[in-house]
Amino acid sequence: ASGTVTGGTLATNTSFTAAGSPYCVTEDLIIPSGITLTIGPDVALVMSPRVHLRVMGTLDIQGAAGQEVTISGKGAETWGGISFEEPSTTSTLTHLTVRNASRGKEPTLYPAAIAGLNATVELDFIDIAECRGPLFFRGGSTILRDSRIHIPLTGDGINVKGGDAETYRTTFLGNNSPDVDA
Repeated sequence: ASGTVTGGTLATNTSFTAAGSPYCVTEDLIIPSGITLTIGPDVALVMSPRVHLRVMGTLDIQGAAGQEVTISGKGAETWGGISFEEPSTTSTLTHLTVRNASRGKEPTLYPAAIAGLNATVELDFIDIAECRGPLFFRGGSTILRDSRIHIPLTGDGINVKGGDAETYRTTFLGNNSPDVDA
């Protein structure tokens, strides 16, 4: 398949399916409040450099074992990040692989590959590697299960400030730098 070019602010509930994959995201993809983006199994998002996935509504990633959703940089270049920007609904990310991410559009608020401010996010079977920093959440509620988080630099695999977090059956892989935290 040749793929689908996408980006900008979604106006209606939208689904990305394997039939349209890969989705080449050429500008920030924004999910506004009241809108849901559903990403089905076996979908790839290829992110242009410095492009972000910004969530104010709901992101529902429905990957499956052997049919993971992959979000990576175009040609393995560094892209922005996934930021949950004070959404009022719960987002669920299942069987997701993230590569080449850096941080969100506002890096002081969203300083990791997947970051959230006052967000409720459930992450299951997440594989994050080759990213600047894996997970950061301030406020809200974060549940991380059955995942693999690679910490490329000195720093945290998951950093939660002022919110609730639960982690189950997750492997945090460090590096050769001193002071790598989970």
